[in-house]
Amino acid sequence: MQRSIRFLALTVFLALAACGGMPTVPPEKQTAAAPTTEPPTAVPIPPEKAIVTFTNEALIRLADPLSQTVDANYQMLDVHFTPSADGLTMTLTIDARCECANNANCCSLQRTFVVVVNAMKAVQGKIRAYIPINMGKVRLSCRDHSRDLGVAEATWADMNGYFSEAITGSQFGNRVLFSPAP
Repeated sequence: MQRSIRFLALTVFLALAACGGMPTVPPEKQTAAAPTTEPPTAVPIPPEKAIVTFTNEALIRLADPLSQTVDANYQMLDVHFTPSADGLTMTLTIDARCECANNANCCSLQRTFVVVVNAMKAVQGKIRAYIPINMGKVRLSCRDHSRDLGVAEATWADMNGYFSEAITGSQFGNRVLFSPAP
């Protein structure tokens, strides 16, 4: 019995479909019933990755082939944000590497600081969006292949002032504290 009801329903359905007698959905309802495909939303880039990526792109773009061949290559390895002891301000810690050409011993903390900061200045419009508003200090830790070269520290206000040319490179350079590795 159940089998014959199914057969009858299938036969009626096929007959109506063949004759064009199937009920149709008006066009305005067809579009509403159609599944919508929304474009995928962009996944936000973590601030640390964005700063490293944009700065390294600038380091590559600004690199002088002669300098790379006879002097050194520079790379930002990592950045991270650390809250101060009182929790009111943040420190941007940058890990950078200098790689001398021809296995020479040419890397210095000061030169690495200058190259990395100028690369950051070149992409300041891109990286500023990733800097917390309570940024207080910037700390650049530098190394070459096998040894730490030291740490350079500056206030974010001074670095930002250098980026926007509110202070000169000479002013900024005199305000940076360089601590060579022991």
